[in-house]
Order: sequence, then structure tokens, then C-alpha cells
Amino acid sequence: MSSQFAEDAGELPVLVVGAGPAGLVLALELARRNIPVRLIDAAPAPVLASKAKGLQPRTLEIFDDLGLIDPVQEDGGEFPRWRAYDGAKLLWEKAIWELLGRGKPVATPARPYAATWMIPQWRTEDILRNALLDHGIEVEFGVEFLWSEEETDGVTATVRTDGQEDTIACRYLVGADGAGSAVRKSLGIAYSGETSEDELYIVADVKAGALEPGYWMNWTPDGDKSRRVSLCPLPHSDYFQFVAPLPPDQPVPELSLETLQALFNARTGRSDIALSDARWIIAHRPNTRLADAMRDGSVFLMGDAAHSAPTSPGQGLNISIQDAYNLGWKLAAVMQGADPSLLDTYEEERRPIAAGVLGLLARALIEKGMKADEAQERQRRIQSDIFHLDHNYRGASLSTVSKGGDVPVRAGDRAPDGPVTGMSGRPVRLFDLMRGTHVMVLNFVSGTNDLASALAPQPGLRVVVIPPTAANHAIRRAYGVADNGPTLFLIRPDGYIGVRSDRARDLEDWLHRVFG
Repeated sequence: MSSQFAEDAGELPVLVVGAGPAGLVLALELARRNIPVRLIDAAPAPVLASKAKGLQPRTLEIFDDLGLIDPVQEDGGEFPRWRAYDGAKLLWEKAIWELLGRGKPVATPARPYAATWMIPQWRTEDILRNALLDHGIEVEFGVEFLWSEEETDGVTATVRTDGQEDTIACRYLVGADGAGSAVRKSLGIAYSGETSEDELYIVADVKAGALEPGYWMNWTPDGDKSRRVSLCPLPHSDYFQFVAPLPPDQPVPELSLETLQALFNARTGRSDIALSDARWIIAHRPNTRLADAMRDGSVFLMGDAAHSAPTSPGQGLNISIQDAYNLGWKLAAVMQGADPSLLDTYEEERRPIAAGVLGLLARALIEKGMKADEAQERQRRIQSDIFHLDHNYRGASLSTVSKGGDVPVRAGDRAPDGPVTGMSGRPVRLFDLMRGTHVMVLNFVSGTNDLASALAPQPGLRVVVIPPTAANHAIRRAYGVADNGPTLFLIRPDGYIGVRSDRARDLEDWLHRVFG
């Protein structure tokens, strides 16, 4: 579990193609582990676009671990209340959680971020780029990936900058370059699924000066959703995200401010609202696609390059960031001496999650022999968990089942947060202890029975002793630990539980198997 990497002369450890949220998070995960990385993007400059504007609670936990939760919270806000209008007349107003048919989300010690957080994608990317600058890494815009060739000990990527072709030798190449991924196409990996020909939307960022800010405003003439138009205010901004369906069987109109204004006037019956400054505008059809593989040798795919989800409720951005969070620590570990087989677990863990979100998992599980009702129930659980807090890696090869039974938290689950009072008697938040690049062991002791004392000290491993005191009752309950029984949890660098056991040997075996 070394924290340093000795770079081979002339070889770049990791080249990341695509500087969207997934590529940025991956680069940051590598940089904070001292792994040299280059991040290239074909676009000439960052795009100021709201795009996917919702960060789910699990993604907020990732930003917490990265030390970036403060700017995310400062530059974002809660999802605004929905308002339905008939012209200028207000028909009704509801909170987003009411529209989803759910109870009001409430933060708990175990789940500190209660609900989806709205922040424009351009601002999310800006926060991540600034964090990378702190590590001396700057996104290389205007660099187009063309193709790659697998070598004996890595990959050679051919890129083009200002019309000039060049090559980059790297140990690993990661394609985070969107649904039209040049990296995926160069590998010949199919992008199975479908594009909805029955749906077409125009989406834009505009100003609408005379409208009251702070509400997500919707007009649906005669209840016809095909003629709906909506304006969602973007936090700490004069801009709204404009969304309107278009007739799917007609040519796409000119993508202009004039088109937006005409649609708005026709569907709202109003002429008193002047739209302006359409700085981003697209027309798109929802895609449901999953790459047939997320890895080919030394090349990996993640984010929209590996899977494309319909826009609502912003699942694509979130599973993309979580792809990067999963792959980052594994790539770094292998570059620092871990067994390369660790990288096999990336696709093993992340592809089923993507398939579940896309609604494709049940069929695949049935084909592998799982009973239909069990497969469908797993599919249902993944799709119903829009917050991503209950997505898990149970049954995967990095989840050691040494102590199971009817417990709330098992190997493969996300590690809950909560207040912990250690031997010093001072309370501290568990996520504060987890923040960083280390592996952590939670040692729930019983009396003098200190199971973790048998663990050999090693770099990158932190042991937290949790005595059976009244102050720790809540955290023991969250982890399903009895007051009279010792239990050990090994928490991976990405916040998932690798081992739950009452034997230190199981943790030693996991550490040896993963890190060597």
C-alpha cells in the first residue's frame, strides 16, 4: 500500500480522454494519490452549459471525500418548487419530492445529504478543474483523440492538436469522452441499446428577466405534455434551463433564440416575457445504451462513453462520477504495486449498476441463471434508489462475506456516516475520519477484546477503535453491531465495505489479495 509511484522513463501512467465530470474526478483521484495523469479534451474550451444539473446524495458524499463539498454547496441549492401555470395564472405549486410521490427527504447521521442538490454542470466542472490546478494539472483543451494501439506494456494514443498529429505513450488509457466516444469507437466496442425516435427535446440556457426567480415554472396547454415548456432557475444565476419537447417526426428547427421565443409564446399564451442570451442550446433524443464492455486490455471506458441514460432524473452524470471514483483508487493501487487483477473488478462492479439504472439488468441476470423474481427485484431496487445510497457491490469479488446474517450493513454496501466517540472520549464524524486515500478499519471492540490488534501496521491503513459506550450506540446500530460482540469492518478507499468479520485474518487476507 505504498503512497508513491516511480514513473518509468518516458511513459505516462494514465491518459484520460474527456474533461467532463467523470474525467475530472478520475484525474483528481489519481492526482491526490501522486499518480501522474494527463487530461485531454477535443473541445477548444470549457462549455458553459447547465446540462445535468442534479447531484445525488451519494455523489455529494464523493465531493465530501474530495474536500469539495463546500464550494458545491455554496454554488448550488435545493431543487426549487414546481409551479404549474395557465398563461399568467398559477394553478398549483408542489415540492419536487411531492411530484415524485415520496416523503420529504431528511438528513440523518448515517445519511448526511438528504436530497438531490442542484448545481449547473458547468459549475461542477469548474470546481473540479480548480481542484486539479492545486495539483499542478491543467486540462489540455483542443486535443482530439484519434485512435490507440495496444502495446506490450501499455497503449500508444494518436492525438491531433491544431492540425498536427502526435502520439502519447501511456500505461493506461481511459475514455471518458461522452456518448459519441472516439475511444470506444477505436476499440470497436458496440454501444448496444436504442435511441428514442418518439421523443425529441430542445434544451437551452436563457435569461427570462421578467419572471419571478426561485421557481421551476411549467406550462402544459390543455394538459398536452407534448406541448409543455418549462423554465428551471439555475442557482446563483440569472439563467434558466429551458426545456420543451418537439414533434419527433418533424425536422429539427433552427437552434436559435428566436425558436425558443416562438415556442415559449405559443405554449404559454404570453407575450410579456422576453427571453435573451441563449448561450447554450441543443436538440436531443433520449438514449438508453450500454457498451458491451467497459474494458479492453489497458483501455477503460466510463461515464457516457460506457452507458447513456435518459436525462431524468439526472442519473447519467451521477453514475459517471461514481465510475471514476471506483476506477481511480484501483488504477492508483496497481500503479503502486497491487496485483493488476484488481482492475478486473471495475467492470464487475460498475456495469451491473449502470445496467440497473438503465433497466437492462434483470434480463442479463436471468440469462446468467438467476430466478426471474430475484432478478426483477434487484432491478427494482437499483432503479428506485435515485439517491444511489443503496447501490452496492454485494456478491462481487472484493466483497468478503465472513459475517453475514440479518444485518443492515454487509460487505459490498456503502459505509454509513455517523458520530463516533473513540478512546479519547471526543466525538468526531466518521466521514471526516474516512476522508482521504486510505483504507480504514472500524474496530467495534467489546470490553478488552480488541480484534484489530492482530493487524500488522502498514502505510495507507487507519484503524479506528469504537468502544461499546452509550455515545456510540447510534453508530453501532447503524452498522448492526451488538454491544456485546466485537466486529471488524474494512472500508475501501471509495467508501464501500470490503469485509465484515469477527476475524482479523479475513482483513489481512483482503489487504494481501488487493494490495499485495
